[in-house]
Amino acid sequence: MTPTTSLDTGRNRYWFVFGGVLLLVAMIVGTMIGPAGPTWWRIPLEFLNRLPFIRIDSGVSEQDWNIVWLIRTPRVVLAAIVGSMLSISGASYQGVFRNPLVDPYLLGVAAGAVLGATLVFAFQRGATEN
Repeated sequence: MTPTTSLDTGRNRYWFVFGGVLLLVAMIVGTMIGPAGPTWWRIPLEFLNRLPFIRIDSGVSEQDWNIVWLIRTPRVVLAAIVGSMLSISGASYQGVFRNPLVDPYLLGVAAGAVLGATLVFAFQRGATEN
């Protein structure tokens, strides 16, 4: 095993910055796409308009902004959180078992998820009937 050099650390830093920028771009694009609300290119302008000391006339009405801010943005943020948790859990599995081909079926996590989903569906059905 070779020690990590400062050159390797610098490369890793660039990958983290690139990944963060790519995640931010994907989140902005995710908020721009939707069947209702303002035209897609107006949304980044409105995000800039909402920053302090910046004034840009984006032409987005308050109703359209509510669609973007209250409906689209929470879904995009939740998708980013779920995706990051899945990647962390997958990397953890690979690190613990030292096997890049490990999957959730190895320890029965997938079966537990199926059981949880089944319980949610069963109790949700019973709750709506009352």
